[in-house]
Amino acid sequence: MRTVFMTVMALMVATVAVAEEKGDYTRQLEFTCDVTGSDRDGFDVKVENRGNHDWQCDVEVETSPSTRDFSYRGRPVVGRSGKQHIGGEAGLTKNLQCRVKRVDCR
Repeated sequence: MRTVFMTVMALMVATVAVAEEKGDYTRQLEFTCDVTGSDRDGFDVKVENRGNHDWQCDVEVETSPSTRDFSYRGRPVVGRSGKQHIGGEAGLTKNLQCRVKRVDCR
């Protein structure tokens, strides 16, 4: 009986370790949209990965006053610290504002 109990406990610990290996990207990744250019007519989308895992992310950015959406699909996010460039645009409407609208990583 003790052997069965120890085996079950070992399997439970191993299952939890595998499930937590990569974890939830919302706890590891922070996405930002920064307005750029002297006329504030562009933007850069960046991500900071606080974890050690690699991700593939789809990011959607909304701009105003033009209310256009820009999508960046399947962008790699390398598992290391520091900000990484995901995408961006230039030559848009002056005095632009942007926000990260949606993120999905796997």
